Amino acid sequence: FMNCRPNQVGLFRQELAGRDATVIAYVRRQDRWMQSAWNQQARFGRCSLDFWDFYAHVRRRARGDYHRMLVPWVDAFGADHVHVRNFDSLPSDIVDDFFDTIRPGFVAPTPAVPPTRVNTMAGAVHLVAVSRIVDACREQLGDDFTLATSSAIRIAEFFRSRPGRDARFSVLSHADALRVHRDFVESNRSLAEMLPEFAESGGFPEPHADEYADHVDVSALGDDVFDGDERRFLERMTREIVRARRAGNDAPAAGWRTRLRRRRAR
Repeated sequence: FMNCRPNQVGLFRQELAGRDATVIAYVRRQDRWMQSAWNQQARFGRCSLDFWDFYAHVRRRARGDYHRMLVPWVDAFGADHVHVRNFDSLPSDIVDDFFDTIRPGFVAPTPAVPPTRVNTMAGAVHLVAVSRIVDACREQLGDDFTLATSSAIRIAEFFRSRPGRDARFSVLSHADALRVHRDFVESNRSLAEMLPEFAESGGFPEPHADEYADHVDVSALGDDVFDGDERRFLERMTREIVRARRAGNDAPAAGWRTRLRRRRAR
């Protein structure tokens, strides 16, 4: 719902005219959503390691202002047909919650293979590595260089194969989280007034210090966080990306990953 302009929401309403439509928006407390979104962007080299640069950018686009984003949906479909759900405090799996919201009592079919939740958050060392590779490539290819998704995935595979290197951490300190939380107090209050269901769910409680005990200031980390194998990987990855880009390819060929795995196996 964050990427739809009001006129697009109006078009949805027109397309669904005469049908019983229910809108469900899953939201997270803004400090949690912001650092999750930052991590996803940083691991693909799409933003810097400075969280506050990212924060300023998304704030200009009204990201995290759930009230402002949901007003067009309420205007188009009516408050009785818009549900806002707190993702972090769901009483059940999101699939079960979705079906129970639109059809209370409905039990979703059990999948043949039980779903598993995989941590897609990148660890601190992983993110520093992405930043260093992007910087090194830009020195040789120009400031307009962007990291190919396939290259970002290869970097992720490398660090996920190394124990402890993709450990979950918080880019925000507790004080940072409180600052973000305060920035959205008015928006959240307006959301609760517009959609009482949000208030009844408890809204967004103030961040607790325990949630941010694993804070790491990633932007302050230096190259000394890498061991010898990791430094060699960064150099090799940079070299292969530059070579591929100069040859007219976005990223190294798939065979490069196979050769790297064989070398590690030796």
